[in-house]
Amino acid sequence: MRLFVALPVVDERFRHVQDELVDGFVHSGIRLLSHFHCTLAFLGEQPEEAVVDIEERLRDVRASSFSARYGRFCVFPSEQFFRVAALVLEPPTPFLALQQQIFTAL
Repeated sequence: MRLFVALPVVDERFRHVQDELVDGFVHSGIRLLSHFHCTLAFLGEQPEEAVVDIEERLRDVRASSFSARYGRFCVFPSEQFFRVAALVLEPPTPFLALQQQIFTAL
């Protein structure tokens, strides 16, 4: 199974951005997820048996509350054929610190 470590985006101020993105892509025939998240780590393909161990290792990862703002919008691997649409969150420092904790725990 493909595993990610992610934070849900639950900011109501972001709702209009989500709605505009979803509406814009629906007209082009592309479907976006109706829920958005901030991916902190992509763990790739992992055996199902590894999930419990990964959860245990991540249990002690902590972060203080921080604020972020929405930055640039990008898609990849290319604009002609993309599988991921991303809205970059800034500043990167608190996210990078959290990622470091995650990778250290794993």
